Order: sequence, then structure tokens, then C-alpha cells
Amino acid sequence: MVASAASLAVVLPSFLGTATALAATTYPITSTLQTSILPLKAAVNATTNTVYVTSNFSADLEVINGATNTVTSTIALPGVPTSVAVDTGTNTVYVTDYSGLVAINGATNSPVQTIPMAGVSHVTVDQATNTVFASNTYSNTISAVKAANNQVESTIHVIEPGPMAVDPATNTLYAASSLTGTIYAIDAITFQVRASINLPGARNLAVDPVTNTVYATDSVGLVAINGATNQVTSTLQLYGPGRVAVDPTIDTVYVASEFARPLYVINGATNTLVASDFTVYSDPDGLAVNTTTHAVYITNEALRSISVLTPVIDSDLSMTSPANLTVNATSSSGAAVNYSLPVVSDPGDATLPVATCSQPSGSVFPVGTTTVTCSVTDSEDTPSTVTTSFTVTVKDTDLAIASPSNLTVNATSPSGAAVNYSQPVVSDPDDATLPVATCSQPSGSVFPVGTTTVTCSVTDSEDTPSTVTTSFTIDVLGAKSQLQNLESSVIGVGPGKSLSSKIQVALSDLNSGNPSGAKSVLRGFVNEVRAQSGKKISKAVANALIAAALRITNVIG
Repeated sequence: MVASAASLAVVLPSFLGTATALAATTYPITSTLQTSILPLKAAVNATTNTVYVTSNFSADLEVINGATNTVTSTIALPGVPTSVAVDTGTNTVYVTDYSGLVAINGATNSPVQTIPMAGVSHVTVDQATNTVFASNTYSNTISAVKAANNQVESTIHVIEPGPMAVDPATNTLYAASSLTGTIYAIDAITFQVRASINLPGARNLAVDPVTNTVYATDSVGLVAINGATNQVTSTLQLYGPGRVAVDPTIDTVYVASEFARPLYVINGATNTLVASDFTVYSDPDGLAVNTTTHAVYITNEALRSISVLTPVIDSDLSMTSPANLTVNATSSSGAAVNYSLPVVSDPGDATLPVATCSQPSGSVFPVGTTTVTCSVTDSEDTPSTVTTSFTVTVKDTDLAIASPSNLTVNATSPSGAAVNYSQPVVSDPDDATLPVATCSQPSGSVFPVGTTTVTCSVTDSEDTPSTVTTSFTIDVLGAKSQLQNLESSVIGVGPGKSLSSKIQVALSDLNSGNPSGAKSVLRGFVNEVRAQSGKKISKAVANALIAAALRITNVIG
């Protein structure tokens, strides 16, 4: 019969004794899904809350919405699948059949690529590096595939590799070989075998990356292996142990029995049995855990159903982080910053625990961004400690640069003019030594005819922003502009309009492409001004007009 949504009774085979349930935790079957396929293996994308289930004897993959526990679609595959895994980072589902590895887009539920690998039967994913591993018992190989391009990156040679599991915290791949009675510990980055763990009859593997523990089922029961030392630490006797899965967030291990048909629930901290469910009736070969919702999915091939077990735990301890803070420095040491403590919530408890933070409120925070980590602990909750963090950013924002005034100068040659300008004034009150500004064209540079924008910047790594810029323009007047200015300056100067007329003629020559004519006219202009110097034109004005005409002549070239 199919289980109802009730808490599991702790009913065990007589030889196992009486189990003790974890405090404030029950294990109800919350849902039972009927499927159109013979469900076999299962995998969960905890990020999207989606469950993927392979079919025995048919080339189908069922997609289940974990929020509603309903089948949303069925994906047709090239061949009958043997194993399934999910890369949550790329939202890609990987399925093995005996002809290859099929990559499926988790967003569209459509196969995107089949990687030929004859004989592969198991697949797992290193979520830390987005590397997919497919084992081939017949060729004695494990293929490492990069999820970014679905290309085989390396081939690892071990004897008859079967079920696998990855510890993303240590980038270690574990592969069981029933033939040799060995679990291989393989570096998931260099693809070299790190160690060999002797475990005859190893069937299935799972890893708790939080405790760095490898769990393996064999003919005896559940074996716990220290991932740091690769030594067996304990063995729990179980009847007919098969598929194994881990929920690291609540340190719980689940084992499906192949014969007695219960689901074993094991405390990972003590490797002791805490509950057993006899309502999973036949062939519970698929076992997968959503580490976010803690839901456990158990396939039942004979009844074409999937049982969903969801632990009920005291997990309401929570903490709301203060908002990130940004303040300005008050000295070269930074600034004293006061903040509100995180808000702690624990509805089941009369007395709220108090949060502690890595940098107390009122501490002096240095210039830059500091992450404050706060934690609160209640031994009755799972997890017993929750943490949160926020940032305090202290800005040294007083770095400033004042722009020089825009300049307009006359060209002195066809190349333009050498222009000297005052350096921008830099200020940085919190620093004892002022940084020096640099400009795109140094003072004294030759600036071409026309308008040039000079950009100046100053940098101080302690300030935010660390670099400030300003700009000003230098306008170098060419021959035509200077002639126009000269024309304005000779109006009413000397006898009649002779000087003004000459400038107009020189301008006309330049505009018509006759620079020689313009220079000849300017020579006549200079001679006339000299003739009138001290007479109709004062000597000072005459000298200025002559200098301007000669300069323009040089600019024309």
C-alpha cells in the first residue's frame, strides 16, 4: 500500500534493535507521486527545486516540480538511461546510457548534446568546478567533462569504476570498484588518484562536504570514511543497504534497502540509526535529496511511484542582517561605526539568544570594506548556529583636484605653440603627503593649432574613488584667427583704412589658398606700420602690430 502523509514510525528489523529519533525531528512521507514510467534513478537541482527521474526499460526522463511534487514534462532520450546527475551551476542535467553522456538544458528541458562514450553507466558532478564525471566499467575509465563546453578534458584510468560521488569542498572524486573492493579517491582537478580505500563489496557512495565524510554502502551496512585520512571510522549494520544520499545541512544520511524495503535515516554525527520507514515497498533504487528543502525522493519501480519524505525539524532559528553601511573616514585610521545588532528570531523559544559579531558596534573600521560576520547559537535548533554578514565600507572621499583655467594662445609656427600652464591644485586632507597630478600633455608641450583638451588625474589608493580627474582646454589660434583678431585691432589705427584693407586682402589670400600672397601683403603691412610709427601710430602700438604680423607670417610658414 502507499504511505499516507504521516510521521514515520520507528519500526526496525529485530536484529537492528530500537532506534532513537533525533530530538524535535520526525520523518513524514509528505507526498506520493504516480509516474507514467518505471522510476529508477533520481537527481535534484536544489537551486530550481526540480527533480529528474530516469526510467527503467524506456528512454524517458521525467521532470518533477519540487514545489508542487507534480510531473511537469517527460524528456525523450536517445537511449535507456542508467544514471542521472545535475550541474546546478550551469542548470544542465546529465544522463548516461550505454552509448554516451546526454546533456540536457534544465531551463528548456531539451537535450542539447550527446557526447559519445560507449559503455558509461554512472555520472556525477563536481559543483565547485562544474566538471562532470562519467564512469565506464568495461573500459576501466572515468571521463572528465567540462560543463562549460561539454568537452572531455581528461580520461582517468582505474579498474572497473562504478558508482561515484564528489566532495566539492576538497575537489575529490570518489569511485567505487566492486571488482577490486576499492574506493578510489581522485583529485578532481589534476585527475590523479590520491588514495585507494579498501572496501570489499562497495555498492554506492555519497559525500558530506561539510564534515568531509564519505559514506559507502556494502553488503554489511553503511560505512563512514574520514575524507581527510581515507580511513574507515565506523560501520552501521543494515539489512540490504543500497542507494545512499546525504543532506549535509542537517547532517543526515539516508539509505534505501534493496530487500527489506525500508528507508533508513541515520544521524551523520554519530552514524547511528534514528528512524526507518517500511512504507517504501519495492525496489527503492533511486534516492535523491534537495538540500534546500530537505525533501528526500525515493523511487518505487514496482508501484510506478515516488515517495517524498520531508523531515520536520526545529529549524526556525534565524537572523536578519543589518543593512550594509557606508560612511566617510574621519581620520587616517578610518571611522568609528555604530550599527544595530542583527534581529534574532526563534519562535519556539521563550528566550531569544543574543547574536555576537566579529567587530562589535562602535569599533573603528579602517578605510575600505570590512565584512562583519554575526552568529547566534541555540543547541535545540538544526542547524544549531546560524550566521549572517554585512559590510561596513569606510570611504576616504576627500581626494580632489582643481582644474586650471582654459587658455587661448596664438600659434608661433605652423606646428602651433609651446604652452606653459599652472599644475592643477590637489587636495587630500586626510593624508599627510599629497599625491602629484599628471596631465595628458605636460606644461611646456607644443600644442597644435586648434583646441586641445588636457586631462589631468591624481591617484591615491586609499581614497574612493582612488583616482579623480579634471580637464581644461588650450585653444591655439592659427593664422586666420590671428588675422581676424589683428583686423579688429587696427580699426581706426593709422591714416584711413589702409591697414584694415591689407589684413582683409591677406585673409582673402589665405582663404583662396595663396599663402605667399598673404605673406607679401603682411610685409607691406609691416612696412606701412613702421612708416607711421611715432607719427600717426604710437611706437608702442606700432611695435605690437609689427610683432603680430611677423608672428602670423611665421605661422603661415
